[in-house]
Amino acid sequence: MKRIFIIAVLLIAGLLAGVLTAHWQRSAAAPEVATLFATPRLLDWPALVDELGDPISASSFSTEWDLLFFGFTRCPDICPMTLGRLRTAIGQLPADERPRVWLVSVDPTHDKSEVLRDYLAFFDASFRGLTGTEAQIESLATQLGVAYSRVPQEEGYTMSHSAALFLLDREGRYAGLFTTPHDWPTISQDLARIVN
Repeated sequence: MKRIFIIAVLLIAGLLAGVLTAHWQRSAAAPEVATLFATPRLLDWPALVDELGDPISASSFSTEWDLLFFGFTRCPDICPMTLGRLRTAIGQLPADERPRVWLVSVDPTHDKSEVLRDYLAFFDASFRGLTGTEAQIESLATQLGVAYSRVPQEEGYTMSHSAALFLLDREGRYAGLFTTPHDWPTISQDLARIVN
C-alpha cells in the first residue's frame, strides 16, 4: 500500500512539474502584445541620414535590435507621449538588452538632422533619428506598411501618422511590430523575452 502511495505521489509530482514547465516555457517564449513574423522580412533601405547627418544603410542595423517609430518633431501629443513612455519601457531592461529607438521623421522637409538631434536629446541621449527626402521616407514607410499624410491647417500643416512600433532584429530584418493601443509594461516584458 505504501509503495502504491509513493508511486502515485511521484506520478502526480511528475505531471505537475511537466505542466508547470510547459507553462513557463510558453510564457517565457511567447510575447503577449508583440506580433512577430515567422520569417523576418528583408528591407530595401533608402539612403537616409541620422540625427548627426551621417548616412544610414542596411549595415547600420546589423548588430542590435531596433525599434522604429514614425513621427515628427512638431507633433503636439502622440510623439512626445510615445517617446517618453518608450524611455521608461526601455529603461526597465538591462543596458545590454535594450533595443535602439529610432524616430523616423514623416516631416523630412522640416525635420533635418540637427532638428532631430535637438528634439531627441530632450527624451533620451541614446535615441536616434532618421530623415531624408520625402521619397526616401515614403519608400521605407511603404515597406513597413506605415500610413501617414500631410494635413493642411489654417497656418501651415500637421502630419497624421501611425503610432505603431516596428521591430528590427540583429540582422536588420523587419521582425515584428507593436500595434496600438500600447500596453507599456507588457511591451517592456515582451522586449525582454524577444531580445534575449
